[in-house]
Amino acid sequence: MSDQAQQAQQAQQAELADKGYRYMNLKVKRLLKAIVFFCIFVSLFYVTAQTLRFKDQGILQMEAFYRYDDNSLDVILIGSSHVGVNIDPEILLEEYGIKGYNLWAPVQPAWNSYYFLKEALKTQSPELICVETAIMTQELEYSDYARAIANTMGMKFSKDKIEAIQVSVGEELQRDFIMEWPAYHARYTDLNEKDFKYYFWNYDIVGGKIDSGYGIHVNEEPIVISQESSIPLYEKQELYLRKIIELCKEDGVPLLLFTTPYTASEQDQLKFNRIAQITAEYGDGVIYKNFLEDIDAIPVNFETDYADGGGHFNNYGIEKFTMYYGRYLKDNFNITVRNEEYANKFNLQKLYSCAYRLREVFTGDAAGSYADTGQALYDDPDRSWTLLADFDTAVYGNDQVYFACYAEEPGAYRGLLVKRENDKLYIILGDNYYVETIIPEEGYVRMAITRKDSVYNVYINGEKTAENITTSCAGYEGTLVLGCELDENLNPFRFSAATIYEMEVYNEVISEKDVMHWLLQERTSAELMQLSVQESVAYHLEQEFAGDGIEQYLDTEVKLYDTPMRNWTLLTELDLTCDKSSTDLVFLSCFNEDTDNYRGLLIRYRDGKIETILGNTYYVDIPDSGNDSMKIAIVKEGSSYTIYADGQVIASDLSSYCAAYMGNLLLGCQEKEGIPIRLSPVTVRKLEIYDEIMSGDEIMAW
Repeated sequence: MSDQAQQAQQAQQAELADKGYRYMNLKVKRLLKAIVFFCIFVSLFYVTAQTLRFKDQGILQMEAFYRYDDNSLDVILIGSSHVGVNIDPEILLEEYGIKGYNLWAPVQPAWNSYYFLKEALKTQSPELICVETAIMTQELEYSDYARAIANTMGMKFSKDKIEAIQVSVGEELQRDFIMEWPAYHARYTDLNEKDFKYYFWNYDIVGGKIDSGYGIHVNEEPIVISQESSIPLYEKQELYLRKIIELCKEDGVPLLLFTTPYTASEQDQLKFNRIAQITAEYGDGVIYKNFLEDIDAIPVNFETDYADGGGHFNNYGIEKFTMYYGRYLKDNFNITVRNEEYANKFNLQKLYSCAYRLREVFTGDAAGSYADTGQALYDDPDRSWTLLADFDTAVYGNDQVYFACYAEEPGAYRGLLVKRENDKLYIILGDNYYVETIIPEEGYVRMAITRKDSVYNVYINGEKTAENITTSCAGYEGTLVLGCELDENLNPFRFSAATIYEMEVYNEVISEKDVMHWLLQERTSAELMQLSVQESVAYHLEQEFAGDGIEQYLDTEVKLYDTPMRNWTLLTELDLTCDKSSTDLVFLSCFNEDTDNYRGLLIRYRDGKIETILGNTYYVDIPDSGNDSMKIAIVKEGSSYTIYADGQVIASDLSSYCAAYMGNLLLGCQEKEGIPIRLSPVTVRKLEIYDEIMSGDEIMAW
């Protein structure tokens, strides 16, 4: 081939290659344009669809549920707004370590609860399923349009979603519900700020709960009827109730069917009785709990703790019921206790700056002990503060002061004073303004007082006791003290047998929601502190004690009556070879010698007998057996006593209540105003004290 022909061929090949390159480049550009267009279209469609989609309660709860990791939830609560409003999973986790989720929708009939349950079990392996039953009393074939949307649209597309739609709406609406776009495409005029918060890059997880606010709606307390009679459920409701039970049985998941307390009609209650009957048919693993039957035990007030007349609690009621509900779950089911924080965990210490916190339990002895917090609450008359306190009211005496930052200046009494007189609790605020309330039956007070300028609010055990009290107060330099007051010269006086478990002071006003949260927390720390105090009562005498009647005595450091209703068992062996001609031979004494207020325990020998004084000076005489020793056992249960001597019951069920006494149990003497008196030449061979009630058989064996 000539050079010229070869060059022509090469030119032709280059031209073809260039055309091929340009063609391929054109195809790539077209493909890229198509991809870009598709991405833009999909993005615009996603944004448009997501903006227009319904974002009602129920839809949001289901969509947020899908965002949880598989098998990360231990308890799943399903049902209507009586779940979504009335139970707070934050409290369940923080107070009981129960990690739960409220998977609910408004007016959720049994069939939607069933499909919510099926959806939940696809990704979670819960330790307990809880299904609320209030809506199962309604007689309806379908929910209204809006409620049907709320109960189905949040579900991912699946066979179960299609079935849920088919049982939720009539045939004429099923196509629109399945495709979804026809149901919400015309919402342009209904859009609001919330519609622009739920894209994948800024999705606001609702956590399954809602805030009900602090509005109050007075409700009538229901009259709870007998469980003996019942009426049938609507056929479709019962069908799917049984499906729920059978699905849980099939999966081996315990099921709690429950009803939250509300003003239920007699007809509703008869249907709840029918639910109880159905539940009983399935045996173990299925429980029905009607909390209406517990309304006397649940600290819910029908006049103050509801937000409306539909059975929805306000935030006061939510806190109270969830605390009770969490305790019920903990006591009746084996649920993993998790040590983790709720996603939006409430933490008082993070939200507010604490000026003072009581580090350990304070116990006043009514003789001279007190604690000074160093907090001058009224050094600035316009100062704002919040005081939180948890203290015992089972312990009391005359002129009892729990804590005070109070000026005892004649004609100018002012500040803060919390004290008890008889069965009344007095909170004195500002310019001597008295708030009076009955001592709670619980035996303790968990109190919050907020002061903003000269306006006070007082809360006790979850209730708002006094609101918007306005009382000014001139400056006062005294500090907040526990277990006493300060006199005109700022010296402590009126020492009291006060036990304070917790106290915190903040130099700002804590919000009502946060105050209520603190007030209604389980008293775990207080109970543990109290337990440590009680455990100190246990005592064992290492070797026999022998008094000389001059200076020898033994202080066990055991306080038998610092808490009057404490239970204990005392076992002792007394040597009776002593010189019985002496008067007032005192073996054991934990006894208050204040005039007109004798009380406690005293065991002494007098006039040929063992004289035992119990509680509020109840005398029991035990005849001298003539033996070298005598074994005595005293069992105290609250204010009731049983006494044994050498294996015989001397007295039983003796009732003798007494006020608190902070003195210690002494051997070989008594005590008066902190000074040992009546030192006695006696011998105590054995002494054991147990912080429990021992049985008669155990005592006889000893």
